[in-house]
Amino acid sequence: MLENDIGIHTHGDVGSGHSLVDARENREVTVLDLVCDLSVFRSLISIGISPGRKIRILINRKKVVLVVVDNSIIALSKDIASGVIVGE
Repeated sequence: MLENDIGIHTHGDVGSGHSLVDARENREVTVLDLVCDLSVFRSLISIGISPGRKIRILINRKKVVLVVVDNSIIALSKDIASGVIVGE
């Protein structure tokens, strides 16, 4: 885990990924990285969104992204989703 001078944590490799807010609906993607502060990181991990996990994007709208993780539907704000880096 790396931490820069403003408290942003990165976990993993983002070279081939893009933000969850840019992902298409009805696609399965793999979480590559979480770029966020520690409290958000812990929250995402606790609901099953972690590097290496596959998630399905149900809805990607103006203010919210709905994803399926382990048969649960989770709503993420665009702010939170922008820190979830995914790949196909």
